Amino acid sequence: MNKCEDMEAVEILKPDDILSNRLDKLTKHFVSRFNNKPQFFTRVPGRVNLIGDHVDYCGFSVCPMAIEQDVLLAVGKADSGLHLTNLETDKYSDYDCDSLINCGEVLTKSKEPHWYKYFICGVVGALEEIPEDKCQGINVAIWGNIPPASGLSSSSASAAQIIAKEKLEKWDAVKTIGDLQKELGTSLPETLEIAKKVLLEYPTLYKRIKHVLSEAERVLEFKSICQSSDDDQLTRLGKLMNESHESLRDLYQCSHKSVDLLVEMALECGALGARITGAGWGGCVVALTTKDKVESFVNDLKQRQRTFNGGVRTNCVENAIFVTEPRAGAAIYETRL
Repeated sequence: MNKCEDMEAVEILKPDDILSNRLDKLTKHFVSRFNNKPQFFTRVPGRVNLIGDHVDYCGFSVCPMAIEQDVLLAVGKADSGLHLTNLETDKYSDYDCDSLINCGEVLTKSKEPHWYKYFICGVVGALEEIPEDKCQGINVAIWGNIPPASGLSSSSASAAQIIAKEKLEKWDAVKTIGDLQKELGTSLPETLEIAKKVLLEYPTLYKRIKHVLSEAERVLEFKSICQSSDDDQLTRLGKLMNESHESLRDLYQCSHKSVDLLVEMALECGALGARITGAGWGGCVVALTTKDKVESFVNDLKQRQRTFNGGVRTNCVENAIFVTEPRAGAAIYETRL
């Protein structure tokens, strides 16, 4: 069975009442733009990385969580090309391309970070898997409620190769710290001890690799705690999140004083753990609390934000802080007749 045929086995779900209301609104926009009804819907949740930052490109695991906030897509056939529209027309302009095969050209022709480029990147990736004769035009209406967004690999790669050259015969095949650990056949703590000895002359590189290896260890411990039923489960998870932030701040040096202050505020307001998160250098903070305390935690944190440094505009605070729980991953939903 080829990849295209595999897609026929994807389960099509029925939306619940809450989701149906949102899909109805998106359908109206789709019809007004394309003069036809969508054939199916897709829901793609946002995600937050609970722990495990700047270790994925080093060959180690991370621990992300799908959140409640999401992006909805209404999809239908078009005679040709790619046609995108966003429900928030006052913020995001429509995009039309007459040729689906050539829609990726806009990625190199224009440097502006238009919203539709994110979608086109996905289309370009899909086109690599789909035979050209099976491609057809598509219409897509998009609506999301994920808050607007708030690379670093060279130094850790250098550290890995310095250690590999010292300890391995075929050192040039090592590209990541994960490769290094695999070739050495050592545990994460043992690899860190080797790094400490070899990188005496490279204190900055040692700090980087120390973060990566200790963070990778924290991810494994985080997973183990999640799978347990200990009474102090959440307290232990929060402790790991705090250690992760300290490591990112002090060893990987990818935090910021403003982000550190947000973490401090969250902990002072009762969070069990808090840390920097977000793509690349972050810019967001994820905090862990219990369901019975979430309302008071959010209210206290908002008040701290409003009174700090002369006050923060109310609308900024309301948009910047939101609550979520773990949710299901991406799914396809049927249209209602």
